[in-house]
Amino acid sequence: MAQENKTMSGILSFLPIVAFLIYMFSFLSFMFNVFPQLNDHGPNAEELILPNVFSMIIFAIILGIVSLGVLVYFIIHVVNNKGIDSTERLVWILIFIFTGMIGYPIYWYMRIYRNQTL
Repeated sequence: MAQENKTMSGILSFLPIVAFLIYMFSFLSFMFNVFPQLNDHGPNAEELILPNVFSMIIFAIILGIVSLGVLVYFIIHVVNNKGIDSTERLVWILIFIFTGMIGYPIYWYMRIYRNQTL
């Protein structure tokens, strides 16, 4: 595999983790910024909560689509990888399914970045 493809695969493997951290940061900032304002008897709840919740829902949908795309990419890569046997392929697919975004960088490092024969 060319170095550019290895780099792109590495970026792709860390993308769901970065997006999840951004989502959690926005959720926590929403919790700490909006809810104290509700107790101050300021604007009604609909004006404060609905736009923020709507944007968080849209971002969660995008996060889900990106995670599903990365899952499909890495499953296809595992199936087409001739450098590993069928038992290890099955183990990697199960790791991707059950650990989600944690397994992508591990596979990328162990099987794409370090492997010079692909």
